Amino acid sequence: MPAFTKSRAFKNWYAVEAIPIYVLVGGACCGASWYLYRLAMGPQVSWTKNNPHPYLSIDQNQGTKLYEINQKFDKRCRPFAECQL
Repeated sequence: MPAFTKSRAFKNWYAVEAIPIYVLVGGACCGASWYLYRLAMGPQVSWTKNNPHPYLSIDQNQGTKLYEINQKFDKRCRPFAECQL
């Protein structure tokens, strides 16, 4: 059985054909890390007990989703008489 040498490992693991696999796996890991960070730091997450309801500080026109199709919302009128339906 041949000895496992550094040059043989270099040829097996750093082949030109394996570079796209390394790029895709590295990109997937970076994307997953970014998404987990985004989820952890979102406006609806509470890390401390000082603000038990963080979702109440979100503005009416503020988007919280990753991709929003309809970004503009109608402003609500306070009294019903001011709104003309």
